[in-house]
Amino acid sequence: MEQPTVQIDFYKTTSEARSFLTALSDEWRHQCHVHEISSLPTHRAGHFEKQLLFVNAEDVRPVVITQLLRSYEKVVVLFSTPQIDGWEEWIGSRHFDFYFKPFNFAEMIVKTLGVFIVHKRSLFRLELGSLQLVTPENVVLDVTPKEYALLDLFQKLNYEMSREQALQNIWPDIKVSTKSLDVHFSYLRKKIRKVGFDIIQNRKTGLFSLKMLSDVE
Repeated sequence: MEQPTVQIDFYKTTSEARSFLTALSDEWRHQCHVHEISSLPTHRAGHFEKQLLFVNAEDVRPVVITQLLRSYEKVVVLFSTPQIDGWEEWIGSRHFDFYFKPFNFAEMIVKTLGVFIVHKRSLFRLELGSLQLVTPENVVLDVTPKEYALLDLFQKLNYEMSREQALQNIWPDIKVSTKSLDVHFSYLRKKIRKVGFDIIQNRKTGLFSLKMLSDVE
């Protein structure tokens, strides 16, 4: 059996993280060694390709982050409230990643490590820095910023969205016509069909669904 290549530690695990740990599928476990730790490590284990640590802002001091980065490739600080007193300078330095509630641990792992972790709802991964869609077979497709935003929203909404959801999330401050939005969908559909996906509109509900071509044909 293939050994996990990613180590993910949770220090003083939150209830959200505990739910995430419980929900891990077999596919996730094959790729990741995930567990709760009661004390912060002082050295880095060498047999994992990537190592990630989740900590709660209230459980560590900002100065400790520098020490933790000697043990982990990435450290993610979780803020349960918008209050970041004492963290302003450190957040500005971008030495670590940080998120506020509500937490989506699956999404955080993909964005932080660039690791594609397979689970039932994952059809592809998105690379923000290079604006690319990457299939599980490692086929790469370049996309525009708006196409990336639409794909990202599809993932967040379990691959189904309405026109209103697209307009509110991607163009919140600009009035975009539904005709222009349909053009965006049409261009994106032509592009993703080249790598095995399609966008289908339900005539009754008007909802757009992103599916694998094999599920459509």
